Amino acid sequence: MPTYFSLLDQQRDLCAFTLRPGLGQAWLFHYVNQCFLKQSGFAKDQVIGNQPEDLLLTADLAAFRHHLQQALQASGAYHFYQVLILPRGRLYWNFTLLAERDETGQATQLHGTAIDLSDLRRLEQALQEVERKNRALIAAMPDAIYRLAADGTFIDLEAGKDTIMGISPMQLLGQRWDQIMPQSVAETAMMNIRQALSTRHTQMFEYQLSIGQELHDFEARMVAIGNDEVLAIVRDITARKRTERELRVAKEQAEVASRAKSSFLATVSHELRTPLNAIIGFSDVIRNQLLGVITPTRYRDYAQDIHDSGTHLLEIINDILDLSKLEAGRMELHEEVFDINQIIRQSIHLMEGRIADSRLQLGLNLASGLPFVFADRRVLKQIFINLLSNAVKFTLEGGSISVTSLLDKGGGVTVVVEDTGIGMRPEDIPLAMTPFAQIDSAMTRRHPGTGLGLPLVKSLIDLHGGNFSLDSKPNMGTKAYVRLPLSRVRDKITGDAQSAEIVNLSDALKRP
Repeated sequence: MPTYFSLLDQQRDLCAFTLRPGLGQAWLFHYVNQCFLKQSGFAKDQVIGNQPEDLLLTADLAAFRHHLQQALQASGAYHFYQVLILPRGRLYWNFTLLAERDETGQATQLHGTAIDLSDLRRLEQALQEVERKNRALIAAMPDAIYRLAADGTFIDLEAGKDTIMGISPMQLLGQRWDQIMPQSVAETAMMNIRQALSTRHTQMFEYQLSIGQELHDFEARMVAIGNDEVLAIVRDITARKRTERELRVAKEQAEVASRAKSSFLATVSHELRTPLNAIIGFSDVIRNQLLGVITPTRYRDYAQDIHDSGTHLLEIINDILDLSKLEAGRMELHEEVFDINQIIRQSIHLMEGRIADSRLQLGLNLASGLPFVFADRRVLKQIFINLLSNAVKFTLEGGSISVTSLLDKGGGVTVVVEDTGIGMRPEDIPLAMTPFAQIDSAMTRRHPGTGLGLPLVKSLIDLHGGNFSLDSKPNMGTKAYVRLPLSRVRDKITGDAQSAEIVNLSDALKRP
């Protein structure tokens, strides 16, 4: 039959030991079970015959001696809890000591048990840490948190934020939502409480509540935390709602202003274009001497200046109107299928005079057998003229301009207009794409403009679903890339992918 000590030796989670009196007031280990040795990390010969004080660190001695004396004086079992540093590490032991006495009441043995609560203690500490973090998180949130019963009764609330709705805790606790809130708010709240409990999904709603003389906006979330309770997380969103209303009003005002601007520009355009057409037309008649020879010849030069200035002003007006239409979303594309190489040649033809006057070389590298594109013919011509005009404007005499068309890797069509002009810094490219912006340089001061050319080109390409980009470096020229996507391609290549040609201006203009 198993003895008492053999039973103790079979315990896996209960440490057992017995102390007997030694010399003086010393108490020595007489017995320890296997669980004690395993959990403490001591060998049996290190324990038996030694005092508990021999096994403990100095920092733990005073507390253990105190508990030992209390156990010897107690009439029954004595319980205490102590953290000990033993060979196995830091242990959280819950002790029970019971003194065995003789007929005179003198303690002859001290039996003890210890339960290791280390894992439980670590779990407790982890839970406390999680609780601390949760409380810190909740404290940092601008929300008030209430615990509600299924019938809308306020059961509990988070301290410190109970006045978010202007109602004191004493008025809330034990009251139902419909007893302290307006009927419309209470009905909405109760509906969301029922839905949260039945669906187990978070329900959210907004409501308004008068606090003092001011109307506040609130956002409430109902979260089920059991079969008959929910958490109500309430946030004051008055400032956010005010901002939303201000933004909505500002947007409406901006739209009204935009429509007024578009109307004004359309009116001004009509009023300016009519006299400008007359000026351009009559100056053209005078400079070409259609009604007879004009003397002195200086008058013809004046007529030429009038014609050029009027044409330039008309171009500016057209650019402003086009950009205004694009910003207002009123630009319409008149799309058709055509050969983009033909549009490139036509654009060069219109720039013939300026290219020749600037004594620039022209290179064409147009892909043969390039597929047709589905786009707005007039808009693409305007794009290429703007890019060629910029290239001429910023390229010094003797420089060169080249135009390349090709089929890109994505199956779309790309046109590259390159010049050997003054170029710009890469960080200035975004500025060049901004309407009315000017990059300050000696060349731009000699050739002033509105700064609308490149922004207009980008907007017109975007309208086609394409892409426009620049690659430029100071004194190394600029490359402008116009890319039309695959969705704009309407034919297949029937010849080689591309064939290059470098031609003079006069040869290029002879092409149909």
